Amino acid sequence: MSFYVSTCQHVFCSECLLELPTKAGDCPICKTPTKLVQISKLRPNVAKVFKPVMPSAKAAVRSVHFQFQQAEQFVKLLNYLNASLKFEIEKNTQMSKMIRIELKSIRKRRRMSREFEFQRMLNPPPSLPDFRCENPLDSTFQDSD
Repeated sequence: MSFYVSTCQHVFCSECLLELPTKAGDCPICKTPTKLVQISKLRPNVAKVFKPVMPSAKAAVRSVHFQFQQAEQFVKLLNYLNASLKFEIEKNTQMSKMIRIELKSIRKRRRMSREFEFQRMLNPPPSLPDFRCENPLDSTFQDSD
């Protein structure tokens, strides 16, 4: 039994290659055009087998590196937005507390005002004495000569 490796880096035994239905020149696993090289003879042909793979592998590494950088930037943006959102929530929470305190104060003043009015209705203030002076020009008041 001998083993083979494809340029797409799949490894097969000779028996499996005979059993798998595939077009000549296509990888039985991924169906991409490939060349198979026997592993026992691989040592002298390593460069030939993997040379076509290297540029695409380098491009894949660059692509993955770029995507990783993009993901890092995205995570930084998400962290910034999260911090901003927490700040806004905290600010709104403080504003809500202040508004609740102010509303409580307004309600208390209203209640006290109503209670005061109610007490005035129940206990009106005493009437003040009449300190009005009579009008000297009034006809009812006359000098006796």
